[in-house]
Amino acid sequence: MAVQWQTSESEQAETHASEDRYETAARRMARSAYTRFREFGLNLLGSNGNLAVGDLLYAICYARQAGADETAVHLRGTLESYTRATRECAHQRLGDEWPSMTWACLVGLCEEWVGDAYLLTRDGRAGRYYGRAKLWYRLEDCREEQLGRDSPAPCWQWGHEPEFDKVWGAFERYVDWLGTGEVEAPDTTDFGVYTFERLAYKRRLLSATA
Repeated sequence: MAVQWQTSESEQAETHASEDRYETAARRMARSAYTRFREFGLNLLGSNGNLAVGDLLYAICYARQAGADETAVHLRGTLESYTRATRECAHQRLGDEWPSMTWACLVGLCEEWVGDAYLLTRDGRAGRYYGRAKLWYRLEDCREEQLGRDSPAPCWQWGHEPEFDKVWGAFERYVDWLGTGEVEAPDTTDFGVYTFERLAYKRRLLSATA
């Protein structure tokens, strides 16, 4: 199935955001996420469903830009509920297919994405989720050490998946809007590979902004 990077609602949201109508942009992007939930569900744990997480993080960012902080917190709850269901599916696959295949990185990403939602709403509890993500990424490191770096679905490959790119785009937009240039970013821009550096960077942002 082809990846649907945009929905009609997300395209409308971007138009509204470009015209500084951020509250409307947040509503449209949240509808885009709902459209993905309804159409793709969770059964395949595929990109089209997980792109909803990026839509929700964009919606949270737009709500923050609109000054609608209560809306941002509500959207954070929606993102938590979605990723909780995704984690449960990934846990099942992890138990069935370990160690020949791993879903540990998807579980870790779900924890990291929830952490991002807390970071975007300036809530210090983001650090708790980043800590959980780090544990799952370490599990993947152990698997790769056991099977070799050419084993199926290594963790770094998630950096090339569209759902990762969309979440990272929302995160970058928030950082640009917040103006936290004084927080030192990692030396590399390849955040798909440098998992632990990415988490450390987000923790520095959390300390500076929460």
